[in-house]
Amino acid sequence: TQRTQVPQTQGREEEAQGVSVFRPEPPPQAAYRALSDEAARDYEAVKEAILDVLDITPETFRRRFRGTPYNLGVRPRALAQELKEACRRWLRPEQHSKEDLLDTIVLEQFLHVLPELLTDQGTAFTS
Repeated sequence: TQRTQVPQTQGREEEAQGVSVFRPEPPPQAAYRALSDEAARDYEAVKEAILDVLDITPETFRRRFRGTPYNLGVRPRALAQELKEACRRWLRPEQHSKEDLLDTIVLEQFLHVLPELLTDQGTAFTS
């Protein structure tokens, strides 16, 4: 996906105690205003632009899924629900086939294991 280009100078000038103060526009609003008229009427385009500018991507949820620790005192059901939601938002099963999901999970695990394989082979060559 292409990152949304948000102009940095959008905002508004306000009067505060006799001093003119520039208040930058919040990133989601700036992302929406940066869209074409046609894209601004498309919910999915607006949603993608806002999530993109906030850096909320499938990678964000992959990291959340893989990095969620178990803390004492957390109910196992609550932890399972949190993991399920992060996994669903990472893999987006409503948008991908089972084969695509399988490929994503296998690739992610392969990339996780690969450094270990390279390290093990590197020590085998130096021994």
